[in-house]
Amino acid sequence: MNGCVTLENANALIKNLGAYGEKIIRVLEEAGQVNSGFLFERKSALPKNAVIHEKLTSYIQNGDIAGAGLIVRKGSEIVHEEYAGYADINAGIPVGKSSLFRLASMSKPVCACAIMLLAQEGKLCITDRVSKYLPEFGDMLVCAGEKEYTYKNAADVPLKKSEKPLLIEDLLRHRSGLGHGGNSMLFGVDNGTLCRSLAERADMIARMPLDFEPGWEAGYSGVTAFDVLGRIVEVVSDTPFERFLAEEFFDRLGMPDTTFWPNSEQAQRTVRLYGRESGVLSDVYAPGEVKSPFLYRYPSGSAGLFGTLSDYDAFVSMLSGRTKGILKEETLRLMTARDTKHCTSLGAWGLGMFVFNGRSISGRGLSNGSFGWSGAFGTHFYVDPVNDVTMVLMANRNDIGGSDSYVSHGLERAVFEGLGLQEG
Repeated sequence: MNGCVTLENANALIKNLGAYGEKIIRVLEEAGQVNSGFLFERKSALPKNAVIHEKLTSYIQNGDIAGAGLIVRKGSEIVHEEYAGYADINAGIPVGKSSLFRLASMSKPVCACAIMLLAQEGKLCITDRVSKYLPEFGDMLVCAGEKEYTYKNAADVPLKKSEKPLLIEDLLRHRSGLGHGGNSMLFGVDNGTLCRSLAERADMIARMPLDFEPGWEAGYSGVTAFDVLGRIVEVVSDTPFERFLAEEFFDRLGMPDTTFWPNSEQAQRTVRLYGRESGVLSDVYAPGEVKSPFLYRYPSGSAGLFGTLSDYDAFVSMLSGRTKGILKEETLRLMTARDTKHCTSLGAWGLGMFVFNGRSISGRGLSNGSFGWSGAFGTHFYVDPVNDVTMVLMANRNDIGGSDSYVSHGLERAVFEGLGLQEG
């Protein structure tokens, strides 16, 4: 070959080098050493929509986020795929296809699918009492006073015996009362750092009071209800939760990098977690530390997963019904049916995901019946059945607002406008 490197060989080398290969590309580009005849696949083969690209680029250039990965599909076709900005600003490592992100609450839909697979197989019913599988939840206490941040100490919170049984459906629809308000937080319901297993975590939660009677209202159980659901999966399947997810979903969908505990090689590919103050991004953790507030010793179905953009895109393709063979259509329809007793202008909870009203009512850039959810650090996805569109966004900033992230909302609108979608 007379010392020449072909485009095919160069691409193969870059892929094998993973994040380091991406860094080499970025350095060569910035130095002007990659000319038009030797553009690598990441530059030439990724489809982009101009409106979406402009919006994502603006967030990175403005320092709203350090970097991101984004996939938008229309049907099974990828109409926009982009990796932009940095996984590690100080080290100069760009976000790439191999980058891992903290999924945080985008773990919840995964956990919900595990429960629904067991329901589909007839091994449980979502209207079952939680105590059928976890007897410690049989006699729950509930806060008898004001729900939100009224008391300073746990000893001051008036309690009474709950009058309603706690159902699996209550956990899935965020109406359980577990970890919803400030009072239960006084009892430490949100602190899982001492628990070594889901069994210990569930036992801990069962000893905490509910913020309100199950089914009385809908809110958000950030780090509690879906840990209980994960334990139910273990009891019903007689399989560790993390193994059940791997065998039933990750292996079958081709999600090799989705995990509760990144190994050393995956840790090297995990993006840094940044905070933003006065328009400046700064690393939350010390150099070399790969952590998450939800990196527990037990597999948290509430917020514990890490994963790549392509992995979660495969999961969303299953939720959209494009990928067959795991969850049936009737199961997916049940998961995306609104809780009609607890609706707002934004929409209502389905099972493990939120189902949105159309943009004219909700103010979001979504068609009526779109469903999905977000993570605390800026990860976000939705499925738009009206237009047969899905979007998956990966970003990690610790103070971005989770489901209220302006970055997620802005990209929703960009997708809607850029693709010329209909509200339905």
